Amino acid sequence: DGSRIAVADYPAAGGTAVSVLSADNGALQRRFPAPDGIQVCEIAWGDDVLYATAVTENGYGIYRIGYDGQYTPLAAPSIQKISTLDLRDGLLWFVSDRTGVNELYSLDPADGTARQWTSSRYGGKNYVTKGDSLYFVSPAPEGSLVFRTSWKDLTPKMVRLEDVHRYRIEDALTAQETVLSGGTASAGERTLLSAPARYRKFPHLFHIHSWAPVYVNYDDVESFSFDFSYRTAWLGATAFFQNTLGTAYGSLGYSPHPDPYGNGKAPWRHSGHLKFTYTGLYPVFELNADFNDRSSLQYTREVHRYAEKAMVRTSGDATGVPAFSGTLRAYVPLSFSSGGWRRGLVPQVTYGFTNDRYSTGATVYTYEGEGEEPASSSVLEGNNVFLQSLSASIRGYVMRPTAPSQAYPSLGIGAEVGFSGRPGIVSAIAPVAYGYLYGYLPGLLPAQGLRLTAMVQRSLDSRSATRESRVNVLPRGFETLGGTALMNKGPWQGRLTADYAIPVYVGDLSFLSPVAYVSHFLLTPHCDVTFFGAGNLVSAGATFAAQLKNLLWAPFDGSFGVTASFNGGSAYDVLKNTGTEIDGRWHVGLVFSMDI
Repeated sequence: DGSRIAVADYPAAGGTAVSVLSADNGALQRRFPAPDGIQVCEIAWGDDVLYATAVTENGYGIYRIGYDGQYTPLAAPSIQKISTLDLRDGLLWFVSDRTGVNELYSLDPADGTARQWTSSRYGGKNYVTKGDSLYFVSPAPEGSLVFRTSWKDLTPKMVRLEDVHRYRIEDALTAQETVLSGGTASAGERTLLSAPARYRKFPHLFHIHSWAPVYVNYDDVESFSFDFSYRTAWLGATAFFQNTLGTAYGSLGYSPHPDPYGNGKAPWRHSGHLKFTYTGLYPVFELNADFNDRSSLQYTREVHRYAEKAMVRTSGDATGVPAFSGTLRAYVPLSFSSGGWRRGLVPQVTYGFTNDRYSTGATVYTYEGEGEEPASSSVLEGNNVFLQSLSASIRGYVMRPTAPSQAYPSLGIGAEVGFSGRPGIVSAIAPVAYGYLYGYLPGLLPAQGLRLTAMVQRSLDSRSATRESRVNVLPRGFETLGGTALMNKGPWQGRLTADYAIPVYVGDLSFLSPVAYVSHFLLTPHCDVTFFGAGNLVSAGATFAAQLKNLLWAPFDGSFGVTASFNGGSAYDVLKNTGTEIDGRWHVGLVFSMDI
């Protein structure tokens, strides 16, 4: 009658109750404590009783609460969720997920009969009656929509509320824990838990959970700093693993490919690859290792001395021993995000190792005049050392978050500066400093975006015999040409790139399931320009990739597609005519990325 309010009461001391308050001043009029093990959730008024939903260790149930304080079950607790309880026209109305999705039900308090009034694909919520129509909200491919149906078109069916949908995974996990505990499940029996056992990290370190039928590389620092780029995929396979704590993860890869030093005798190499990241300590440690990509190399030097000049020639000869190389990186992912902006700072140190060797000695040839044959030769003694490297850098970024419909953030900028050198042979191979800048701008449409990058590296010691390229400044489409070949033309190199992402939506494509589920496609025209002492190299083309929600057993967002580039530039013919090994005019390859 509007003079009283029934509320679910949770006292600070514990327990639960239904309390009846005065609507005028909030004074407590009656209080009905619930029995132990019952937590009252929602309440509906009757003429001389109250009705309530409550949750117990056996699930949700519906109770009648008499003015004598007795809680009588009308629907015994079961594993379902009951909500929006209401008494109307002598029936209790509520929403339950007993079939696996939310549907509208009624319960007759007089005889306990229950009816299911709706049956929809994805279930509903917010059921409202107006006149002869029932309105409700239900998910659809376009989003959550409001639907209307006539009451007279509904065909309610009598149901048993205790007959609930079975969740196979949940039941299997429950049975598994019962077996581990050494007990036997039975109706009404409390859950048996296995005895505590010491957890040892190493045996649980490598749990392979999914794999992909291609080999691909990826970079965690680039991923979390929003430096979105494609990785070239190749024949092979990649298996992904993660420990049970979520603090260690990585991949194992296999890739067969032509041997760059095969000379027709051993045309293919079968390579193994490992990536391992451990976040259980601070800083984060990351190990990358590659085995048998090629033969290990022995680098030697020749010094050719003329009357007014001297030239140093470095050559690498295959040893026949499989190459082993990798990097060990430590970085600290500092985050300062707030106010809808993602901000971060990532200092990092990287140590590179390999079984390639470099001789610091040299064979010295002395010429008289400009003759082709040396007048004399001598040997400059030195050490034969492993070709290791040490790099240090710091990266910072400020980005807007990336919407699910976007390939890039709508706005943001990031930068990295670093240094790299060869310990023990700095006088022979010059150290390098580099800077890298990347950013994003909005596109013509909200889902589109523009990505711009700029990179420059400079050799720091002009007295060193060899200038070495330590970061990739080559345009996309150039894979045979080496960066060191460009650095020998001058002390610096730079690269500019532009990518414009155009999502192409044709509706979710599930016909390939369970192999792949395609959410949309992404067309990305791109252009790269590399500058160096002898001119420039240019590549222009596009990438077309399917954006994946899964690939085979890998439950991660990813992409798989093809990229094509046309190679050119003012220095292209010059390098080719001087005998420099360089790629052809057209490059076509696969691209693959996965967000693990």
